Amino acid sequence: MAIIIPKNEGGNFHQIEAGSYAARCYSMVHIGTIDVEYNGEKKKQNKIRLTWEIPSEKHVYNQEKGEQPSVISKDYTLSLHEKSSLRKDLESWRGKAFTDAEVEAFDISKLLGAPCMLSIIHREAAGKTYANVQAISKLPKGMTCEPQINPTFEFTYSDDKKVIMEKIIDGKTVSMFT
Repeated sequence: MAIIIPKNEGGNFHQIEAGSYAARCYSMVHIGTIDVEYNGEKKKQNKIRLTWEIPSEKHVYNQEKGEQPSVISKDYTLSLHEKSSLRKDLESWRGKAFTDAEVEAFDISKLLGAPCMLSIIHREAAGKTYANVQAISKLPKGMTCEPQINPTFEFTYSDDKKVIMEKIIDGKTVSMFT
């Protein structure tokens, strides 16, 4: 079976403005173990991608679907080591440091549906501007996040093959499959 790569004519891309936003984690994808190079050293890292929607920032990406919330993702090494970016962001999001016992028993899937405050910055790379999650924190006291719009999506390699195929067939594909 041939897979033909279509001509890339660009998409209906909408850049999220830099700033702070109430957001909600709605997607968690276990990317798996990949080869990375860091400070000239090649190694394997187990990665995960968290994706948040910003319900207050809607845009028409597809005329058939109408307005949809803006979304942004961040990839992490799946580690709660004291120096890891994931741990730093989660402690800021929770508003408290992890205890040793919490590190040992933390279920990252509990983040799905959880609100937070995202700080988004713009970075230039190869002549293009990219929106990036700079920081995550608890919502300020008294502030709320609008209800979740996108369906919750969780993908992990611990799912059996039947569950993985159902997730793909359901139209809820993830970047490694698209």
